[in-house]
Amino acid sequence: MLRIVKTCQNEFEAELVKGLLADIGVECILQGKNMSQIYGGINAMSVNVLVNERDYDRALALISDTKQ
Repeated sequence: MLRIVKTCQNEFEAELVKGLLADIGVECILQGKNMSQIYGGINAMSVNVLVNERDYDRALALISDTKQ
Protein backbone atom coordinates (compact mmCIF):
# COMPACT_ATOMS: atom_id res chain seq x y z
CA MET A 1 0.00 0.00 0.00
CA LEU A 2 1.19 3.52 -0.80
CA ARG A 3 1.15 6.43 1.66
CA ILE A 4 1.62 10.14 1.11
CA VAL A 5 4.85 11.11 2.85
CA LYS A 6 4.79 14.75 1.69
CA THR A 7 2.64 17.15 -0.29
CA CYS A 8 4.85 19.54 -2.22
CA GLN A 9 3.86 22.99 -3.46
CA ASN A 10 5.09 22.25 -6.98
CA GLU A 11 6.78 19.72 -9.25
CA PHE A 12 10.26 21.13 -8.64
CA GLU A 13 10.03 20.57 -4.88
CA ALA A 14 8.63 17.08 -5.44
CA GLU A 15 11.55 16.18 -7.70
CA LEU A 16 13.99 17.33 -5.00
CA VAL A 17 12.27 15.10 -2.44
CA LYS A 18 12.29 12.21 -4.91
CA GLY A 19 16.07 12.63 -5.32
CA LEU A 20 16.63 12.66 -1.55
CA LEU A 21 14.59 9.48 -1.17
CA ALA A 22 16.43 7.79 -4.03
CA ASP A 23 19.73 8.52 -2.26
CA ILE A 24 18.64 6.30 0.65
CA GLY A 25 17.13 3.64 -1.62
CA VAL A 26 13.46 4.56 -1.20
CA GLU A 27 11.38 4.50 -4.37
CA CYS A 28 8.47 6.90 -4.68
CA ILE A 29 5.71 7.96 -7.02
CA LEU A 30 4.84 11.59 -7.73
CA GLN A 31 1.07 11.93 -7.81
CA GLY A 32 -0.23 14.98 -9.66
CA LYS A 33 2.95 15.70 -11.63
CA ASN A 34 1.22 15.31 -14.98
CA MET A 35 -1.72 17.45 -13.85
CA SER A 36 0.71 20.23 -12.96
CA GLN A 37 2.10 20.14 -16.49
CA ILE A 38 -1.35 20.07 -18.08
CA TYR A 39 -2.75 22.97 -16.05
CA GLY A 40 -0.19 25.64 -16.57
CA GLY A 41 3.31 24.49 -15.79
CA ILE A 42 5.61 23.79 -12.94
CA ASN A 43 3.91 25.81 -10.18
CA ALA A 44 0.29 25.19 -11.10
CA MET A 45 -0.65 22.42 -8.65
CA SER A 46 0.62 20.56 -5.63
CA VAL A 47 2.28 17.17 -6.05
CA ASN A 48 2.03 14.29 -3.57
CA VAL A 49 5.07 12.11 -2.88
CA LEU A 50 3.96 8.54 -2.20
CA VAL A 51 6.09 5.73 -0.79
CA ASN A 52 5.46 2.11 0.09
CA GLU A 53 4.11 1.51 3.59
CA ARG A 54 7.31 -0.35 4.56
CA ASP A 55 9.45 2.70 3.67
CA TYR A 56 7.16 5.35 5.19
CA ASP A 57 8.89 5.81 8.55
CA ARG A 58 12.35 6.01 7.01
CA ALA A 59 11.16 8.47 4.34
CA LEU A 60 9.38 10.64 6.89
CA ALA A 61 12.46 10.73 9.10
CA LEU A 62 14.61 11.88 6.16
CA ILE A 63 12.15 14.58 5.17
CA SER A 64 11.83 15.78 8.76
CA ASP A 65 15.63 15.95 9.11
CA THR A 66 16.02 18.03 5.95
CA LYS A 67 13.59 20.71 7.19
CA GLN A 68 15.98 21.80 9.94
